[in-house]
Amino acid sequence: MIRTKARVAQHIMENESIQILTKSFPKEWVLREYKPDYGIDISVEVFGRKLKQEPDDGNYYSLGEMFFIQAKSVKKAEIKTISVPDLMNVEKEYTVASTNKKKIDVLGFRIETTELSTIHSMGAGTPVLLFLIDISSKRIFYLCLNDCIDKVILPIKPAFHNQTTLTIYIPIKNEITDNEHSLYPIRFYAKRSKYYALFLKFVYQRNELKYSLSRKRVLYFIDVILRNSIWNDMGNWGLFSVYYEKLMNMKSRLLKTKKLSGIDEIEIRALWDGLACAGNTYEELCREMYLPTYRSTEITTYCHLHND
Repeated sequence: MIRTKARVAQHIMENESIQILTKSFPKEWVLREYKPDYGIDISVEVFGRKLKQEPDDGNYYSLGEMFFIQAKSVKKAEIKTISVPDLMNVEKEYTVASTNKKKIDVLGFRIETTELSTIHSMGAGTPVLLFLIDISSKRIFYLCLNDCIDKVILPIKPAFHNQTTLTIYIPIKNEITDNEHSLYPIRFYAKRSKYYALFLKFVYQRNELKYSLSRKRVLYFIDVILRNSIWNDMGNWGLFSVYYEKLMNMKSRLLKTKKLSGIDEIEIRALWDGLACAGNTYEELCREMYLPTYRSTEITTYCHLHND
């Protein structure tokens, strides 16, 4: 019998996993596959309705948010339980904080370190999410690889690139379901470039206000900050809703006065000190929210997401 070209089972699984993944996202999102791919399979651009204060015209508009996907599939995912130590913030040092440990239900997946090295070279600005698709159950789990590399792998295995493969763990709580709330973390990742832009702006403005603080400048700075489209949107960081209210309140007060008082100046400086620290909080806490770590179980509530 003459043999012809074969369509291998792995290729069929890959296609099936992409179909399952595509159906899990809102229909208005745009997925672009990379062929050939070198560690990045898909880019996703997020679209949504117009702002709530505007009339709905039935169209969807680009929200300026995107993320990359590395899609992997398994015939049947096996859940296991791992024990994770209580570590200090690994951004400062790798130190065990206590003898306490926590158990986390996870899925293990063995990944090529060349793929991890490629993603590490990209930095953390544009998130690359690993989506692991269970073909048998059609369940979808995710993990931010940028954050996993920085917060989990590098502190323990700084020379991980010397290995051929490495096993990473995905918490089973990181699952995309029919409930729209399960997409909030994905939207949170997609907003990362917006957050980083604002963190830089906050620090810049805080430093400028140290040298020249005037009513006119503060009002201008508030308007500059609020031009960012990140405020009050699905999957946003709860802390930002707090600061949005503070900024709006400050603007309202300043519009009613012609001159800053001593108390005004103290409150303005305190507000911008808080804004300038938001980047630190994001780095230390938010980037660890959905990782298989001890701290992730402690900080999820503090870094809650909301949908106004």
